[in-house]
Amino acid sequence: FFFCSAVFRMAPSFSHRHAAYAAALACGGIVGARHSVPPSVGVCSAVCLVYLAAILWQNRRKAGEPPVVWSWILFVGSAIAFGKGPLAWLKRQAGEFRSDTFVAIIAGKRTVFLTNPDDWPKVLREPPSRLEFKAVAMEVTENAFGVCKADLTSAFAPASHKQAQRGFIQGLQRPDHLGDLTRAAADGLITSLADVPPRAALFETLAPPLFESTMRALTGDGVFATGACYRDFRLFDRSFAFLAGGAPLALFPTSAAALRRIVDRFSSDPLYAADDGSVSYLMRSRRALFLECAASAERAWQPSSHGRVQSTMVWAAAANTIPAALWTAYWLARCEEARSRVAREIERKLATEPDVPAALADE
Repeated sequence: FFFCSAVFRMAPSFSHRHAAYAAALACGGIVGARHSVPPSVGVCSAVCLVYLAAILWQNRRKAGEPPVVWSWILFVGSAIAFGKGPLAWLKRQAGEFRSDTFVAIIAGKRTVFLTNPDDWPKVLREPPSRLEFKAVAMEVTENAFGVCKADLTSAFAPASHKQAQRGFIQGLQRPDHLGDLTRAAADGLITSLADVPPRAALFETLAPPLFESTMRALTGDGVFATGACYRDFRLFDRSFAFLAGGAPLALFPTSAAALRRIVDRFSSDPLYAADDGSVSYLMRSRRALFLECAASAERAWQPSSHGRVQSTMVWAAAANTIPAALWTAYWLARCEEARSRVAREIERKLATEPDVPAALADE
């Protein structure tokens, strides 16, 4: 009765085919329970029924939710299918549901996927009770970067969190600080691109220069803007999705070692340690904030916590900048109209600068 009721109550949340499978299994368990069966069969039936109940609960559709992608694997959900080919999987689910928005279980998390960029403004206008950045940031920082929970709570306390948000706004939106970041990134990119091979795959060509120029803008020309740090970033980044989903860092020793090397750079980099002026305002303000948090905490911070919290900026800056730049370069290479428009705009801008040659080659 329980299973049949669950099937009919949850039917709107998944296809009729899945409902039929579940109902058949439930009825089979009920019929088997009315007849004398060996204990081993009874145990197996009970396990199957419990698993079925968990599957039904996992794939339920909550009130107001988009359609839910069905999965027969507990906790893992659609993580394997998504990992095999994310873009193909997203297109397939959007086509099956005829919806740009749907829900899928990824490593135990109910994740909402939006495949239409026009939907983003609606999401960003959601109230804090439905879209809350702080809780997600704390969870990812603890899971992926291994920050001690007590130290993380201190860093994300209301007063320090508000001060960190203020530092973000000033460091990334104030014209003078934004101008410093832009100039440093542009100068670093020109320097890094000088060593690019003439012909190579797009990612291998652009990713290292983009990483190094981004690090130069954030941390100055120190130990972060190096090929060694880029390789550590790549080693850590390839396991980031699993770590953010809750997988223990100990399961990925190579990524854990790469993260430790990034963390150690915050104590070994002379520019960062000395609060040098070539380090961006954003990183210097965060440095001062977290040193203050550590000093005022009820218990001493773990030695690596400061570097681990700051490592989130290394990952976030590179993990966002590199894909955005690569897709932009790919689009410009494939779309002649877009490439021509960008070239004309650059020529117009350079024509007003007396110190910069106005002519640009098509290549």
